[in-house]
Amino acid sequence: MKINAVLPCAGKGERAGLGYNKTLALLGEKPVVYITASVFAAMPEVTRIVVVVGKGEEDAFRKALAPLLSKVVFAEGKDTRTGSVYSGICACEEDCDMIAVHDGARPYLSQALLRRTIDT
Repeated sequence: MKINAVLPCAGKGERAGLGYNKTLALLGEKPVVYITASVFAAMPEVTRIVVVVGKGEEDAFRKALAPLLSKVVFAEGKDTRTGSVYSGICACEEDCDMIAVHDGARPYLSQALLRRTIDT
């Protein structure tokens, strides 16, 4: 099975009050988006992780995700979450069997839960 993941990360994160994209905030020593993407990257079936970012943010995300770049591609976020998810889906591999969409700002997805969801 070939799986692609779409991680919407283009939100403004205004409620977080950080002044920058909250998925780039450090949780311990790692950016939130890195922790989230790592769960998907650890699965051999996940062949592509599409990170949907705001205009002008790709360089910051490229740096945050540097160890995972062999599986990561970027898509440009849109004005709505729906538009951003669609943009991410359009960047998935045409021959993937499944697309998993998970909010990039939710880093506590466990490997076990992801595995159960895929298996179901």
